[in-house]
Amino acid sequence: MDPRNGRLAGNPGQTAMNVAGIEMPRSYGLPAMGSGPGTDHFEQTIVDIEIWRLCRKAHAGIVVDEDRWLDEVREAVAALLTTHEPLPLGDEIEGELARLRGRAAG
Repeated sequence: MDPRNGRLAGNPGQTAMNVAGIEMPRSYGLPAMGSGPGTDHFEQTIVDIEIWRLCRKAHAGIVVDEDRWLDEVREAVAALLTTHEPLPLGDEIEGELARLRGRAAG
């Protein structure tokens, strides 16, 4: 494209490809900018489409199903409680606990 007057330069086939490069994304509801799918714009078109896709996904939000989350948490807690083995406390702490149990019992 000639930046001075906006006319498309080149052969008729290239001109048709440039126009198609704008009209195809528009027909699918995609953003379309530039003068077509030339080597100077193709990479930017791919980046623009990826950004648009990510924005659309972010706009859709996250579906939260409370029952599903609650079930997952319950399963994780149950697995933790059945497999967890606490570390030993050490002789000094065990002795102090025995002393406290003795005081509480009598």
